[in-house]
Parts: sequence; C-alpha cells; structure tokens
Amino acid sequence: DDRAEAAAPPAFQEGDAVEAKFQNGTRWYPARVTAVRAPKTRGRDFTFDLLYDDGEPEERVRPDMMRADASRPAQPPRPKRAAKPAAPAPKRPKPAAAAPRRRV
Repeated sequence: DDRAEAAAPPAFQEGDAVEAKFQNGTRWYPARVTAVRAPKTRGRDFTFDLLYDDGEPEERVRPDMMRADASRPAQPPRPKRAAKPAAPAPKRPKPAAAAPRRRV
C-alpha cells in the first residue's frame, strides 16, 4: 500500500517505553507501545496502542500525546499469542467391571 510507504516512519516502535497523556489529559503517565497503526490517509501520522503501567489500555494515541521515557529501556515486542487449542474432552470413567455370571 503506497499510502503507508509515503508516510514518515513511526516515531515509536512496539515495545518502546513512553509517557503519554491518557485520553488527551494534562498529566503524563508511563506506558508501553503495544501496537503501531499505519495512517489510513495521506498526510496523517501513525497512531499507537498503549498499555499504561497501571494496566489501562488506550488505542490510537497520536504521537503529540506521547514522549519517549528515557528512564526505562524498551522491551522487545511480545510474540502474538496463538489461539488456545480446544480443551481436551473430559475423560469418561471406565465402566465398573460386571460381576462374573454364575451358571445355574
């Protein structure tokens, strides 16, 4: 897609330690970049999904609401989780052995 290629490279990468203004607020909070989203239209910036250190996620954060956190090292991106395999079917109990038949 040449739209994404024409855009400047993203300011942050997945795993980067950042500080961000949660929901366009005024205070900076520590977070990690969990995803980089390419712009869908020409002239727009990349946006970023974040996971704040308190566990709160936020999606599509603009780079002007973020700054690098030099006090913390970047972490390599976590591998994508594979879908969990279906749980094995519960084992059925074996039927009790029948008592031997007596001949009459």
